[in-house]
Amino acid sequence: MRLFAFRKHHNSSPWDSAPPWGLELRKLLGLLLYRQENLMATLDEVLAEVTDESARLDSIQALIDGIKQQLADALAGTTLPPATQQKIDAVFAGLTGNKAKIDKALNANAPPPVG
Repeated sequence: MRLFAFRKHHNSSPWDSAPPWGLELRKLLGLLLYRQENLMATLDEVLAEVTDESARLDSIQALIDGIKQQLADALAGTTLPPATQQKIDAVFAGLTGNKAKIDKALNANAPPPVG
C-alpha cells in the first residue's frame, strides 16, 4: 500500500516523524469520529422513542374512543339528567384535551418525518 505522503516522509509511518500538533490533530480527529458514531446511535434511540410515543398516543386515543363507545352503548335509550350529562361531557373533553396537550408537546420537539 502506498501512503499519501510517502515521497515527503520517506517512511511507511508518517506518524513516526510527525510534529506534536499533527499527533494532536490525529487524536482529535479520532475522537471526533468516535463521538459522531455515539451521537448517531443516540439519535437512533431518540427516533425510536418518538415512534414509541406516537404509538402510545394512538392507543390513548383508542382507549378514549372505546370508553366513549362503551358508555354510549350502556346508556343507549336512557335519558340522563343534564347535570350528569355535563359531567360526562367534561370528562371526555378533559381526556381529549390532555391527549392534545401531550401530542402538542411531543410534536414540538419531534424531528420531522423522514420520507
